[in-house]
Amino acid sequence: MGPFVDRRNVFMHGAEFDTTYEALMSQLMRNISIALEGCRTELIIQPATSRDACCINVFPTAPFKISPDVVKILGKRLHLVSDPCIIKVSGVEIALTSSEVAIFKFNIFNILLFSSSYLRITRLSSHLLSQRSLYPLSPTSVPSSLEALHRLCRLRSAPHMIIAPSIMAGFIKTINGCVVANPGPLSRGGSGSFLHCDISMSVLQDAELFSECGSFQVVKI
Repeated sequence: MGPFVDRRNVFMHGAEFDTTYEALMSQLMRNISIALEGCRTELIIQPATSRDACCINVFPTAPFKISPDVVKILGKRLHLVSDPCIIKVSGVEIALTSSEVAIFKFNIFNILLFSSSYLRITRLSSHLLSQRSLYPLSPTSVPSSLEALHRLCRLRSAPHMIIAPSIMAGFIKTINGCVVANPGPLSRGGSGSFLHCDISMSVLQDAELFSECGSFQVVKI
């Protein structure tokens, strides 16, 4: 999940940066594909609408266009998806969005109603499911397509899991059987965090709640 070539990166705006965003993105994808060559790992690539320099800043955002040599190495193990999207992995439905969804920034008065971070995060996670939308906090002025906006942002039903990175500190909450996860920023200063999921497909067949089917952890770097 993006950003991969972050347009907010100060170095890329300096005189020392002597390549194009597209060339940097291609080299990054090429390095990843070479590292994964010969293994069974599948790669899902999603742009971050407001921050990826190699995508058009419209929402919803179309999948990346990757160089043919990278596609050749990874073949069917490479999955290029839009932002937002819903994917299915062995029957597990996961909603993904690399954009700040509206749930992660409440009016300050609403936030102050809850004294503890636990209650605040519970409230935020519950609202994300009740609004049934992956609409971003700061959308582009004109959507790429009104039809795509309705089709891709709408949650017809609660998925097994929602992964929505945010500038907020990482958290994992289970609301009505749906696991809502914010991995937090991968890079912030000298640290960051990422999401680690270990799902048991054998347990999934008989479990009543998806959260009982494995372990979910925000790992600090």
